[in-house]
Amino acid sequence: LKAFKFSHAGTPVTISCKIEDDHWVLHVVDRGRGITSEDVRRIDAHTQFMRKTYEQQSSGLGLAIASRLAERYRGDLHINSRLNAGTDIYVRLPIPFIDDRKPKGPEISK
Repeated sequence: LKAFKFSHAGTPVTISCKIEDDHWVLHVVDRGRGITSEDVRRIDAHTQFMRKTYEQQSSGLGLAIASRLAERYRGDLHINSRLNAGTDIYVRLPIPFIDDRKPKGPEISK
């Protein structure tokens, strides 16, 4: 996870998962350098971006790919971020059920 790479030394990265309204909700929180609102819009548009702050760079493809995968499984990815304050990322994925309410695998189109 890039959350570990871009977090300030000694700050925690929290990863949690819970079930909420027939969805799995994965929540990743870091208190690192954050993502600009412009870069968040680019991720939302599924394009590549460059993080230009500090000396480290990232292509941003990981979040764009994660967002597309979430959409593919009828979910979504939401980013709350502030520069130099950190980032919260939420991934919501529906829990697929069959008639007797047991989870089933993902739907794959050909």
